[in-house]
Amino acid sequence: MAPSAAESPSAIQAERLRRDGNIYFKKDRFGAAIDAYTEAITLCPNVPVYWTNRALCHRKRNDWTKVEEDCRRAIQLDHSSFKVRVLDSPKFCKSDFNKLYEEATTRKPLIEAHYMLGLALQQRHEYADGIKELERALDLGRGANPQSYIVEEIWQEVAKAKYQEWEHESNKRSWELQTLNFDFRHLSLISFSSTSQVGEFDPITREPLHLYQLIPNLAIKEAVQAFLDKHGWAYKMD
Repeated sequence: MAPSAAESPSAIQAERLRRDGNIYFKKDRFGAAIDAYTEAITLCPNVPVYWTNRALCHRKRNDWTKVEEDCRRAIQLDHSSFKVRVLDSPKFCKSDFNKLYEEATTRKPLIEAHYMLGLALQQRHEYADGIKELERALDLGRGANPQSYIVEEIWQEVAKAKYQEWEHESNKRSWELQTLNFDFRHLSLISFSSTSQVGEFDPITREPLHLYQLIPNLAIKEAVQAFLDKHGWAYKMD
């Protein structure tokens, strides 16, 4: 789109830099593309698409920290623009709101920003927040064009993220159970091996101790019950 006559020289130059960045990106010259988008941002820092375009380059380089930073900035700019247009208009009405909502759901940079932010959070194993951003991108994408390729791509990433979250929690639960089982085996070795191999006496006090004198450890029993109360899955293990 050619710049309008009302646009400032800075805005016109920023658009030229964006187009240059797009050309570099298509040629896989991501460093040059980043430089072009960065110059465009310097000239016009309040344009979300410049930030999401640069985030795309960082994604190609697997620089997820910078992806997150640029996407958060793009989302912030989009929200700020929405607030300014609503709050600064004394005659803002429902039809205006509906128009803005339609713009929001069809705005590609906003969809990409939430999408890439979700991917970046997944890389940090922040599964819940990552899924939230991916689902936001999916909702926006479906509102814009339910049949588009990006909707299918985002849906696949949502499914993948939810499985990774389940797998992470499952591994965590298994580790907790293994630790608990190890503690029981360790306690068993202390109590029974010491009395059977060395003699019937308390290994700590060295006082005589017979098997019939052993009493339940209530502290361990309470700890196990508290664990089971918190983790119902532990009642059934295949």
